[in-house]
Amino acid sequence: MKRPFLIGLGAITVLWTILILFELAVRNHWLGLPDARLYWDSITLFTRSIGIVVTPILFTIIIAFTFATDKIKTQKEAFTTVQANWEATTQQQQLQFSQTQAKSEEAWRNILSGLDHELKNPVQIIRLSVSNLQHSTNLTDEQQATLQRLQWQAHRLERMVSNLRRLNDLEAINLEYEPTLLQDILEEARDLVAASNHSIEREIVLSVQSAPKPLQIIGDRELLIVAFRNLLENACKYTQAEDRIELLAVADEQKARIIVADAGFGITQEEQPRIFENGFRGEDVRGIGGRGFGLHLVDRIIQLHQGEIIMQSQAEEGTIFTIWLPLANSLN
Repeated sequence: MKRPFLIGLGAITVLWTILILFELAVRNHWLGLPDARLYWDSITLFTRSIGIVVTPILFTIIIAFTFATDKIKTQKEAFTTVQANWEATTQQQQLQFSQTQAKSEEAWRNILSGLDHELKNPVQIIRLSVSNLQHSTNLTDEQQATLQRLQWQAHRLERMVSNLRRLNDLEAINLEYEPTLLQDILEEARDLVAASNHSIEREIVLSVQSAPKPLQIIGDRELLIVAFRNLLENACKYTQAEDRIELLAVADEQKARIIVADAGFGITQEEQPRIFENGFRGEDVRGIGGRGFGLHLVDRIIQLHQGEIIMQSQAEEGTIFTIWLPLANSLN
């Protein structure tokens, strides 16, 4: 409040000083006005009238301005306090959210680890027992079919446990990357799917660019095989017998572009934004085996390799997954 008030007093003092100097100048003929004595009374009345009228007006303006300045300052301080409190609250909430998220992730890893430990051995025992029973010679066709279904369900459960274990490993271990040929990865993924029941009566066509030189990437070979195996198994599960599945890889500037395409059931527009969520499954595929871990696992593996994956799909027409992975020479 002091500063505006002092400025106002200074302005009034300057005004009166000017008026007094003007009177002195007129009285002593400093301005060179002829017969100034004839106008002295009028000039004196004029100057003092100005002082008397202007001074209270100026003083009122000073008081109003001073109070307005104080009010603005008070509001600014209040706003600054509110802003500081809001920022502190936001930071505290972010910290609490981060801590809660970290605890949730740790709990999730513990759950995955526990499931892996509890399910791994029973599943292996079931598969071995069913396999031994299948070698019996006195089984009827119905019994053989039942054992085949049991073997298939045990295989599904084993794959689920494997995916859970890998999801847990992705969050808990440091991966080791090494140069590897993309064609070797894709061929092994295709061969693994071809050897399973997933690919029965499906044709998987593989085409990998080899000129002017083979495509080489730097990554965790086993994880990348898991990713492309999951994509191919999905393509097999959601297509019909004798359908064709294409696996293509070409160089795209400094990246390798890999395409997994099928003419299967497709995915609706409403469900596509959630397709990589952990545990998500579409409404129209609930009759097909799976737990919704596969694509989430694929997405995490591609992210860990500085890559990108997108999906294009049309219901009842098919699905195309496109993956970009940095080529080895682009990372040097």
